[in-house]
Amino acid sequence: MRKPLLLLLTILLLAACTGTGPTASTTDETMVAETSVTAIVPTAAAEHADDATVTADAEDDHDHDDTLAHTDGLDIDLFFADALAEDPAIQDCTLSDGTETTCYSLTIAGYPADYNVGPFCPPTVESSAEEGGIWFDGSAVYDLDGAFILGLADLYSDDHWKLYDDEGNVNITDTQEKFEAAARPDVDPDLENHCVEGRIEWLDNGEPVPTTVLIPTTPVMADSPASGGNWGVTLDGVIIAASAPVDAILSAYTIAAFDDCGGHINPFDGYHLHGARGCSEVGEAVEGETPIFAYALDGYAIHSPLDAEAEAAAELDECNGHTTEAYGYHYHANRAEENRVLSCFMGLTVQTHGGGQDGAPAGGQPGAGQPGGAPDFAAAAEILGVTEHQLQDALGGPPPNFAAAAEMLGVSEEALQAALAGDGAPPASTAILTPFQLDAWADNWFAAYLGEELIVEDSVSITTERSFNAETAAFEASYPLNLNFILKDFKENDTGLEYIGTSRQQMGDGGFIMQLTDLSTGDVVAVSNETWACTVIHEAPLDKSCENEANPVAGVAPCEFTDLAEPAGWQAAAFDDSSWTDTTVHSASAVSPKDGYNEISWDAGAEFIWGPDLETDNTILCRVTVDAP
Repeated sequence: MRKPLLLLLTILLLAACTGTGPTASTTDETMVAETSVTAIVPTAAAEHADDATVTADAEDDHDHDDTLAHTDGLDIDLFFADALAEDPAIQDCTLSDGTETTCYSLTIAGYPADYNVGPFCPPTVESSAEEGGIWFDGSAVYDLDGAFILGLADLYSDDHWKLYDDEGNVNITDTQEKFEAAARPDVDPDLENHCVEGRIEWLDNGEPVPTTVLIPTTPVMADSPASGGNWGVTLDGVIIAASAPVDAILSAYTIAAFDDCGGHINPFDGYHLHGARGCSEVGEAVEGETPIFAYALDGYAIHSPLDAEAEAAAELDECNGHTTEAYGYHYHANRAEENRVLSCFMGLTVQTHGGGQDGAPAGGQPGAGQPGGAPDFAAAAEILGVTEHQLQDALGGPPPNFAAAAEMLGVSEEALQAALAGDGAPPASTAILTPFQLDAWADNWFAAYLGEELIVEDSVSITTERSFNAETAAFEASYPLNLNFILKDFKENDTGLEYIGTSRQQMGDGGFIMQLTDLSTGDVVAVSNETWACTVIHEAPLDKSCENEANPVAGVAPCEFTDLAEPAGWQAAAFDDSSWTDTTVHSASAVSPKDGYNEISWDAGAEFIWGPDLETDNTILCRVTVDAP
């Protein structure tokens, strides 16, 4: 299966490295029509600016446009000079509903024709907004200045944030090696608390990454909206990508800086856009409207975001589009802070070879998993327990390196290929659901997951030394079950101590026990024991004499600690946990269970587990697979 899958992924990754992207014409099996689109010859060449602002020459390139009238479909003449790496062409194509039509084949340059990218990260904690770019996280847009860097711990309510050294210099990925180790789903722990920025010269051949897309020459409305991966192309030659994986970025204590136009660089896709900030606009707009700056992959124009007043009057649909006399149907981009330029497609996009749909809803590609069909990246990502963006980033540019991608995602190469082929999980429609009851007790706190889906979280918050109790939860699932647990012992801070500053100052101790009952039979089908895979990610103090310190300070000997990030994709069924060997069985007398433990009738096989040290192991991740009896 490897060679067909490799060929298929090469086809798709030529089209896009993020999301369910466009089809690459260089490998498309459809026939190119005899007529080709005339090469673009704009009235003036756009020059690169010194910063992320449109240059005067680039504006002159479209002086003849003024207020642009509506044209039905994509207008090639609106693209900036140098926005396309090759002359555009028209070729036969098939839309996602099976309609046969024609499409523009556009090879996007991968670098904006009207501005120079950057700046991204501010150099110091005293830097002004002009020295850095921006950051958006789904709720707001922030200037990347020194004040932002200093305020990260408060902004995200986490004292672990510190993106600068003792001299006030911001930790920046200033080498290609650091950049490639940080701009990935499993960030190297040494690069936590870094501002991540890339450079074009660090890409393959030191050049921008061009991408070929197919866009219908005449847009066709779909019966219902569809989600997307890559959303479209800007008029200055940049791919509009899916949402940036903000949660993964922040969980690694990194900031993947954007420039003022809302774009940044990663090692696989090069420069791409995540937010609309008014760059690459062409022409003026009629009253109540905004200028066009891009085309969506369904062929409809994308205009800049509306202000609040105009948006209220525009009566936008669920995909942020509407029809006007001046422009026909068109979208308005979401505001940059939302971290998604579009929310969905109202039009049909191009079908892949096997019947899959570019921009189809997650799991909705008709050809996925079938011979010759397009891999369903959304479904594969779900099987692997990662985001679609993480999966595409790991696969990289064509041809995909399965071994490297598997290592990056923390799964086996076989599991990766099986997920891409549509194997690894039964279809939801055919899965047989079984009722289960999970009983658990923890000192102090736990959360249990079925894959990535929360089953139950300890109802007593871990805020005091006495925050422990038992929990019982019922749920339905199909065999085999992939159960994942986060276990925590209370600590006041990273010293690992409790009752700090009192005569009772001490290291706490943990412990966890669980049993799972198949309610259809009444049999206990899983218990906590030495067969589980567990790993310690927070250990403190590393020297137990810290317990005797009059003024214990976390990170200062003897109160040093280890604090590791959760591994990327660790809740996926295919995750390789062979190195997770910290599971240790402890006696009931050592754990000394209390408060709720006796409320449950425990199976004789259920054992107390924790890391090797009940006192210094503070946070533990555990996994177990429950097969059908």
